[in-house]
Amino acid sequence: MVQGSNFYDYQHLILGTLKKSLRMLERILVVLFRPDIAFYILVVVFREYPRQLRMDQSPSYQPSD
Repeated sequence: MVQGSNFYDYQHLILGTLKKSLRMLERILVVLFRPDIAFYILVVVFREYPRQLRMDQSPSYQPSD
């Protein structure tokens, strides 16, 4: 049972750290920009980044010139 509780503590610590860092990031964004702008930036980042990854993985598009 000791290993299980250690694992739980470790997992709990990681989750706590993640939540803290996310809150800190959110606070920084809200301080730097107004909340609506920060939200817009987050939406753009999360929408554009996967698209960029897909474009990088797909064969390069060459216009017929």
